[in-house]
Amino acid sequence: MLKHVLLQPSSPEPIKWYDPADRAREILDQFPDFTFSHLEYESHAWPGGYEISYLVKDGGVLCHQCANRELERTLDPDDAQFHIVASDINYEDSDLFCDHCNRRIEPAYGEE
Repeated sequence: MLKHVLLQPSSPEPIKWYDPADRAREILDQFPDFTFSHLEYESHAWPGGYEISYLVKDGGVLCHQCANRELERTLDPDDAQFHIVASDINYEDSDLFCDHCNRRIEPAYGEE
């Protein structure tokens, strides 16, 4: 899930809201006078603090760090290797790795 902080042109207080990546592109196109001060994928779930991983169109997995580094590509529906279609928490898979940087995504419940 993308985290947004939207700043209106004349607003002293930012408006915060959460939206999926598909909606983010619509918002950016719909409100050209507004600016985003913050646009990123969440790293951990609340409550619980479990690391969030992101599933892409071609079936791969991205860690939150790569999703944020490649933010523009994740919003492009034609980029199957990076377009995010869902998010998930790795509860038990001790062999889950990011398909972009090969970083191990730790399971939430540890290993036996």
